[in-house]
Amino acid sequence: VGVQRDRVNDWIQPLLDRIIAEDFGGWFSLRLDTQAYLRSGDPKETFAIMFRNLRRTFRKEHDARSCSGGEGKDVTLALRAALMAYLKERGGERCKVVLMDEPFAHQDWASRHATMKLLDRLFREGNQVIVSSHDPEILMLFDHRIDLGEVS
Repeated sequence: VGVQRDRVNDWIQPLLDRIIAEDFGGWFSLRLDTQAYLRSGDPKETFAIMFRNLRRTFRKEHDARSCSGGEGKDVTLALRAALMAYLKERGGERCKVVLMDEPFAHQDWASRHATMKLLDRLFREGNQVIVSSHDPEILMLFDHRIDLGEVS
């Protein structure tokens, strides 16, 4: 017997809301939408991640797949963190290694700060956090670095 999708939403949505508020300063919202309606009014099972930028005066909700590069990075990081928290709560196990390739690409400084805050929290929770980046300013924010130098 599988887990009902609405029940999973009930578990993940509060985690997602908390992570966005605490780690990203609440500048955006995400809503997991698992049901759409046909013109006939009949429900149709679906899955969409709906995004709303709360910094803008025009705050219309839209599909997260249409986010800008920086917004998309924040959405992806928040979703990953929420899924990690969900797995920890449901299974009692935490992710031991968090590997992120260029998580700061396309982000403005406010989003980079939020990402650092999230990575720091994940580290303090006992995760090994490994990040790749080509940005020397970002790399200087980490206590431990491995510089691969120029790669041709």
